[in-house]
Amino acid sequence: MARLRYDEDVDHDRVARLAVELLGDADTEVRQAALDCLQLHRIATPAARAALDRLFGDPDPRVRESVLRPLALHAEDGARAVELLRPALVDADPGLRAAALSAVVKRTGDERVVRDLVQELLRNDGSPEVTAAAINAVREIGSDDPGTHAHLCELAGHEDITVRWAALRCLAEGGIPGGPLEDFFTHRLKHDDFSWIRQYGLDLFVSHGEDDVPVRDFLLDRCRNDPSPEVQSHALMWLWTLDPEAARDLAFDLARNHPDTHARISAVDHLLTECGDVDEAVRLVHDLAVKDEDGAVRAAALHDLRTHRSGPELAALARDRFDHDPDPTVRHAALGILADLRRDDPDLLPVLRRVAETDGEEQTRDLANRLLAVLAPQPTQPTQPTQPPQSPRQSPQPPG
Repeated sequence: MARLRYDEDVDHDRVARLAVELLGDADTEVRQAALDCLQLHRIATPAARAALDRLFGDPDPRVRESVLRPLALHAEDGARAVELLRPALVDADPGLRAAALSAVVKRTGDERVVRDLVQELLRNDGSPEVTAAAINAVREIGSDDPGTHAHLCELAGHEDITVRWAALRCLAEGGIPGGPLEDFFTHRLKHDDFSWIRQYGLDLFVSHGEDDVPVRDFLLDRCRNDPSPEVQSHALMWLWTLDPEAARDLAFDLARNHPDTHARISAVDHLLTECGDVDEAVRLVHDLAVKDEDGAVRAAALHDLRTHRSGPELAALARDRFDHDPDPTVRHAALGILADLRRDDPDLLPVLRRVAETDGEEQTRDLANRLLAVLAPQPTQPTQPTQPPQSPRQSPQPPG
């Protein structure tokens, strides 16, 4: 059956009969393979339809869910799709109910019976899976129910993360004008206790906010005040697109003064990515590579300099850090820069050999050995030629 799924040069009547027969197999994987085969070969015989209907009673929810889309595809309109999938829409498994709703919406789209179904499940189902699916349906086909907007605002504070995100996304994609909706949206992005929503909610606000000024001000606020360094970094990324000057000033301040290691590293990366040709930015990152109290920041500064700069000044910095920095991660980064920038320097190979033999850090020794294998490969020993075998008729020859 697995082979027949992808073999186009087959007898479709035979495949249909075999697949329908195997839909009743005791093994779940076999039933799933037979179902896949029916879909891939677009088999819609009456026997296949009847077998699909029977699969709504399958004990495995994965099989029941896989039946939804092929059945919905056979529906002439929304009413028929709802009728065909009614067993799944009232199934005890909320994941199956959600999948059934999505299949109906995907097949029939904007029809009155479908809109009514979406509103019914949005307000009455109660499970997070179905509620999120209903919100996504509203986002796709819209709603003419006057209470939908208020209900979505309520669901944006739902205890389930998936529901909150679906509601915020649905609200945002309708546009975020200045006024109550903008205030509501920024309040949610400030106070949600899940940092992922605060972070990626910024994408929604930037993309759908209708006035750049409050978007810019909110990004500045999040750069300074969000408790998550990841959210701060994400806000700074967007700020570069709206106000590069403010973003640059903020990145300088964060790189120098932020108490969090991740935030300083992120600010360093932003500085060299956006201001790599600004001497002040390069000098600051150079200083951080030497003076920052955290080895992770010093190493990140070296990595970013390696990506955006080159030349003797960087090589000198790398040699200084390799010789004097106590952190093995910094020394490892510095050695990589030396190998990049001074591969033709005759003084480099003795340094690499010394490191490979005597350095106290295994990671640094391994790097030195890998670099030596590339920069100073050992010549292979020539093999001794073997004498051809002598004929039995020849007398042995004495060595010359």
